[in-house]
Amino acid sequence: MARALKASGHRLPADLARDIEQLYEGLSKEISHLEATCLGRGDCCDFDRRDHRLYASSLEIAYVREAHPEPLERRGSLCPFWRDRRCTERDRRPLGCRTYFCDRRARDSLQALYEEYHGRLREISCRYGYAWSYEPFVEGLLRSTETIRAERPEQAGASSDRKG
Repeated sequence: MARALKASGHRLPADLARDIEQLYEGLSKEISHLEATCLGRGDCCDFDRRDHRLYASSLEIAYVREAHPEPLERRGSLCPFWRDRRCTERDRRPLGCRTYFCDRRARDSLQALYEEYHGRLREISCRYGYAWSYEPFVEGLLRSTETIRAERPEQAGASSDRKG
């Protein structure tokens, strides 16, 4: 039976985290050989403006949350790590962030890389016996925030009334 990933307050096994990091490093090397260019405008994370919905696996969400166990602020559909039109969590961002470029010249190549590395990530999850799911990234991050708030009731009132 597959183990569920706890998205908050849970350390991933060191070798699992290392395998994820190596997978991301391999993807970065392959992307560097493409003609994809980051234009540095910060448009990629403005999901409403780009009419884009970012998906991520449960493993990727847990990997990000491991570095950010605190409750995250809801800001509509915006990624909680998008500040001043820049990503503040570049190291642990999921595959979808790594392969989405506003410069669309390499779109087909990037999509192929995404699919290949998505399959590799799923293999890693299976190898370690973790349950696999695939869901909208921001909603997954925020759902785990709600779990954190439920576990820490003293913080629930402090931020639950905010609207993003």
